[in-house]
Amino acid sequence: GHAASSSSSSSSFVLQLGRQEANAVLLLGESLVFQAMMQPINAQLRNLHTWGVWREKADDAKTLALPLFTVQPSDYVTRIGEHMLSLVQQLEPHMADDDPASPSSAKEEGGMHNEPLYWLDKVANKVLDTLTADIEKIDDFSDKGKRQMSADVSYLLNVMKALDVDTGEKVPKLMKMLE
Repeated sequence: GHAASSSSSSSSFVLQLGRQEANAVLLLGESLVFQAMMQPINAQLRNLHTWGVWREKADDAKTLALPLFTVQPSDYVTRIGEHMLSLVQQLEPHMADDDPASPSSAKEEGGMHNEPLYWLDKVANKVLDTLTADIEKIDDFSDKGKRQMSADVSYLLNVMKALDVDTGEKVPKLMKMLE
């Protein structure tokens, strides 16, 4: 009887090890998927804090007095918005079936997250973290630059609202930085 119990404990150890390796591969897979989703966004945000637009002075006081909606979002931010919207189309085929009994943070059985909102939340929050970090690095932010950034952030927030992503407390912090 003793040999049988030691072999069952060693096989459960092997199973445990196999599960850990599978989880490691899964985490690596999720990390690669996330990096792929972020790559076009990171390209748009590269060195954002160094751009001259944030330091430009307004031509006159009247320009600054115009309502914010008169400021168009920048190209980089509309490209980020378009990419985030395209992610929805790319993720849709992988959506969990619309079974109301399935949990909202659905994972395929022992597999990767397949819930589009999980990935969109991750991407949206990373975008906001990156923007916040870059805004903190802009030392001589002009009023005109702040208005442009406010328009850019407002545009992004509208995209995120349309995608129904959860941005937590990041938005109020970001808006406060632009006052």
